[in-house]
Amino acid sequence: MQTRSVGEPLPYTRSIAREAGWQWRIPLAESGRQRPCYWQPLYRDEQAKQTLLANVEGELLTEPRVLKFRAGRRLRHWVKIAWRSACRGGFIEPLESTSIHLNPARHHPHDADVPVRGIAQSDIEEFNQQSRLEFEQIRDFIVLHYH
Repeated sequence: MQTRSVGEPLPYTRSIAREAGWQWRIPLAESGRQRPCYWQPLYRDEQAKQTLLANVEGELLTEPRVLKFRAGRRLRHWVKIAWRSACRGGFIEPLESTSIHLNPARHHPHDADVPVRGIAQSDIEEFNQQSRLEFEQIRDFIVLHYH
């Protein structure tokens, strides 16, 4: 949900530990975002909403809404003429913000050394292989971090 800013925005996002997860405070120029992340077997959506509302900074500009994610990656990031990058290609873990590293501009085939016309199947396979390796390296980083 979005909230009205209270004072100068901090130059970073705060992650605050909560009972069954954490809450982000993401400063923006004119407003802020408050986002909880929680494990549903321990916490229900309504419980998370109440915890978030009890710990919010600033006036609410939008109502809280639930966004669900499933950790993992697509088997192929590029299929025929369509490619998936960042969260569309997979999502590993929200606290580390790994999707920032996997942003769309970085994987956009038109920006890479891949020809726009006459794309060979080997180019697509190489792109998929590099995407798979990148996701696996980030997954390994996350596992090492929490281990």
